[in-house]
Amino acid sequence: LFQIMTLESWSNGIVRPAEKVAPGLVIFYIVFLVLITFGLLNVLTAVFVETSVQQAKEDEDAARAELEASKKRTLETLQLVLQKADTDHSGSITKSEFTKVLTRPDVS
Repeated sequence: LFQIMTLESWSNGIVRPAEKVAPGLVIFYIVFLVLITFGLLNVLTAVFVETSVQQAKEDEDAARAELEASKKRTLETLQLVLQKADTDHSGSITKSEFTKVLTRPDVS
């Protein structure tokens, strides 16, 4: 059966001599070959699909981490700009301070 599965001279070495003894075995060998080929293709497909799903998950995790890092950088920049906008160091920004910071070229 292994020789049939690997297609190593299976027709001349096994099937034709077996056909002379029992003609019904040819159908068995062909069905066996089809089922084994189908099974091996299913295993290969499963490996490819599993690898693709795992890679997609890793890509999604990396994208999520990059988005979080970007949000953090944006918040840090915003905090720095607002701290610089608070010129009287009162802990809050007045309307005039806010308007003044909007006119700065590094903020717009």
